[in-house]
Amino acid sequence: MTAGLVAAFPSHKRGQKLAYSFDEDEVTLAWDAVRQAGLAAGTRVALPTGLDLPAWWWAGMGLVRDDEAALALRAVPTTLGPSVCLAARDEEPDVEAAAKAAYVLAPARAEADWQRHRAARDAPDTEADFPLGAYVLPSRHGEVTAQRMRLPPGRIVSWTTIGAGAAPTEFQRLQDAIGPYHVVLVETGGARTVGLWTEPTAPTSGAMARPVLRRLLRTQGAWRHGVKFAPA
Repeated sequence: MTAGLVAAFPSHKRGQKLAYSFDEDEVTLAWDAVRQAGLAAGTRVALPTGLDLPAWWWAGMGLVRDDEAALALRAVPTTLGPSVCLAARDEEPDVEAAAKAAYVLAPARAEADWQRHRAARDAPDTEADFPLGAYVLPSRHGEVTAQRMRLPPGRIVSWTTIGAGAAPTEFQRLQDAIGPYHVVLVETGGARTVGLWTEPTAPTSGAMARPVLRRLLRTQGAWRHGVKFAPA
């Protein structure tokens, strides 16, 4: 593990704060923090307070929850926005300096774009959130997500853009937030799989991509997470 405090923050800033994009929350920040730390499979991690991580998250990360473990994951608010940090269980982490550094590096979005992200995240459920014939049991979705979380980096074989009106119903909120989005076919772990591309700019066939955990969609009154692909 990387020595000392490891903290993860939202990827973009809004005014004077770091703010969650459409596909980010505490669960995805916990993924980011553990990946930064490079924890080995089987590592025991405590979850003292302020953070709720589902069983599929632990299975996908290969970690063991043990609230007596030396390491702990915490959701820690800062003056510049939310964070999830990994530190010694018997310490109260001070992440303000790390938050300031993250804020300086984070790209900004136009306020109109932020409003679209906010509305897509927080708007009341609609008929599009209850797609007919597309519902997958949470237990099955969690099982598949945990498997995909363990995928190694891979190479983009091909990609396509899903334009306005062409997305499946369950991705209506995503298009409300960002408009057209990209889907990649990635060769990884000896097989090929399809996933959403995290970036607004189009990917490049032949480039390397890495799996990342992000929120995907809202269905049956709850958010579902899944693996997207980001530039490696």
